[in-house]
Amino acid sequence: MPRILGILLMVAAAGYQIDSFGNFISSAYGANEINFIIFVAIPAVVSELWLTLWLLVKGGRGKP
Repeated sequence: MPRILGILLMVAAAGYQIDSFGNFISSAYGANEINFIIFVAIPAVVSELWLTLWLLVKGGRGKP
C-alpha cells in the first residue's frame, strides 16, 4: 500500500476519534459542524475513496 495512503487513513481514523470524543464531551458540538466537515469528513472521504480505487486496481492482480 502506498505510504501516503496509509498516512491519510491514519489521519482520518484520528479525526473520527477526535470527533466522537468531542461530541461526547462538548455541549456546543452542534454549533461547530463546519469543523467536522473540514477536519474529519474531507480527509476521510479522500483517503477512503483512494483506498477503494487502489484495491480495485491493485487488489485483483494476484498470482493464480
